[in-house]
Amino acid sequence: MMCIPSISTASPISSIAPLIFVILLSMIREGIEDLSRHQNDKILNNSPCKIYRDGKFVLGSWTEVLIADILLIEADEIISADCIILSSFNKDGTCFIETSSLDGEKNLKPK
Repeated sequence: MMCIPSISTASPISSIAPLIFVILLSMIREGIEDLSRHQNDKILNNSPCKIYRDGKFVLGSWTEVLIADILLIEADEIISADCIILSSFNKDGTCFIETSSLDGEKNLKPK
């Protein structure tokens, strides 16, 4: 309604300029956050992991992990892939996982 000159008391430019400013500011902020997220993902995906290949565990990066690869995950290691736990060093077979990057909860969950 503010852009219709016959019923508006202000000029259309004075009504549209704040809206354009807020949208541009939001776009810049989202772009910076996306760039930061991309850089963090790149660092995490290139971090080392132990992959079972040719009868032994070899050191590789998370970008080299394929479907059905067996991984050796050690204590306090960050996992950047979906995994199914096959075995644990605990006698009862449980392991404890922190899922703070998924749900924000810092407590350990038994699996």
